[in-house]
Amino acid sequence: MTARNVNLPDHLMAFVDEQVRKERHGSSDEVFQEAMDRYSREVSAEADLMARIDAAADEGMRAIDEGRYVVLNSPAETNSFIDSISERVAQKYAGGHKLG
Repeated sequence: MTARNVNLPDHLMAFVDEQVRKERHGSSDEVFQEAMDRYSREVSAEADLMARIDAAADEGMRAIDEGRYVVLNSPAETNSFIDSISERVAQKYAGGHKLG
């Protein structure tokens, strides 16, 4: 394992010390390891989410380019359209399937 010196603001160093004092971790190294593990997972999840958003945006732009879209001219048309989508989703997932 590689050693590295890290400078922290006082409030973060106090937090690290508190975690060790409360015996949540056996050492400050363990606090940092857990923090970095969590941060690594968070960054990875964020990258995955951004890739999914980019893919959805690309699909949306392709749909527009291909003329696959609906023009809604009034709040009533918008509400009706949303209601029809809601009904389709409810029917599709009525059997207890989870979204996502």
